[in-house]
Amino acid sequence: MAGDRISTEHKGIRYREHATRLYQEPGKKKRPDRYYFIRHAVDGKVIEEGVGWESEGFTIQKVLLMRAQLQEAKRTGQGHRSLGERHEAAKAAEDERRQEVMTFADLAGRYLEWARASRKSTLPHDERRLRLHVLPVLGPMLLKDVRAPHVETLKVRGQEAGLAPASVAHNLQLVRLLFNWAARMDLYQGPNPTRLVRFPKLNNRRLRFLSYDEAERLLDALAERSQDMADMALVSLYAGLRFGEIRDLSWQDVDLEHGTIAVLDPKSGESRHAYLSERLKDMFERRKADRGDSQLVFPGRFGGKIDKVPRTFDRVVSELGFNNGVTDRRQKIVFHSLRHSFASWLALQGTPLLAIKELMGHKTVEMTMRYAHLIPDQKRSAVETLDQRASARKVVPLAAAGWRRNA
Repeated sequence: MAGDRISTEHKGIRYREHATRLYQEPGKKKRPDRYYFIRHAVDGKVIEEGVGWESEGFTIQKVLLMRAQLQEAKRTGQGHRSLGERHEAAKAAEDERRQEVMTFADLAGRYLEWARASRKSTLPHDERRLRLHVLPVLGPMLLKDVRAPHVETLKVRGQEAGLAPASVAHNLQLVRLLFNWAARMDLYQGPNPTRLVRFPKLNNRRLRFLSYDEAERLLDALAERSQDMADMALVSLYAGLRFGEIRDLSWQDVDLEHGTIAVLDPKSGESRHAYLSERLKDMFERRKADRGDSQLVFPGRFGGKIDKVPRTFDRVVSELGFNNGVTDRRQKIVFHSLRHSFASWLALQGTPLLAIKELMGHKTVEMTMRYAHLIPDQKRSAVETLDQRASARKVVPLAAAGWRRNA
């Protein structure tokens, strides 16, 4: 508070004393440590700025020199007129120096530390993409020297290595993310080098979905291997949840009384509600009775979250022969195919697209339009109805009706 500041014999210099800490000038007695302030005018406004403690090296002589330098800067119009301006200039110089020596690998290391502390859900994928694809190309480069052609090189090398277009795009997206993160953290100043890079066009939409019979065969086979895996598959098939959403489910998200699940989308951070069929409700009640101390609905082996889809799923799909002879990856059955089957089943039974959008948690209706072709076509039905009505009527010969052509 201003009231505990003590004026010195020097104009514009005040201080406050530390409650307990002592300071001793050479050849003098100990006394309370002092924190100095400089009081001066900037643009006609009187301000008072803190300098520092004597014990940190800010002696009265140094404080007087600093005030004289500020006065000289105001008189000549050159230099920093306040300590605030001086601090900002020092910070900018340090940021510039840091950028002069920081490599892309240094940035990646800092980002991964932050991602671990923030428990970022994509951390395992980010680590793997950086290690295998991004750092071998960009890692040794100074951050300030990375340009669009270098990012293009990353794209081309991924394509030459046979990576899927989605994998190449994910690598580029990660580079874009790191530069945006660096800008937010004041580690980088300048344009994002990915802005001029054309990302691969993706066509990763799942085309194939399970029939009801295939789904039951899959659930039965999974249950023989792992009841946990079968239960997770059931949630995706009959509530449309992604694997990440299932993995993150805690018991406080499951409302058995009202038959709902509060789903936090790991991609957007937004929430939606899924609804429990009787079959799902029975499954959750069974699991809740046997849950023990875990707060997670589907805990991993050591109580934490499961990091990826268990291999049991792929083994069972292989044994059932669902992917035999399938070369188009969009036609292969993977765990995400279960969520795709959920939406496809809804469309086949005539569920409106907007309802499917909400149940799936899609950001835009365009994402839901991929299921539109499965919805029973009302336009076709309307035209067919005309034929049905015409055939149902008794056709009367025109002559019998008294119609004659004019002579």
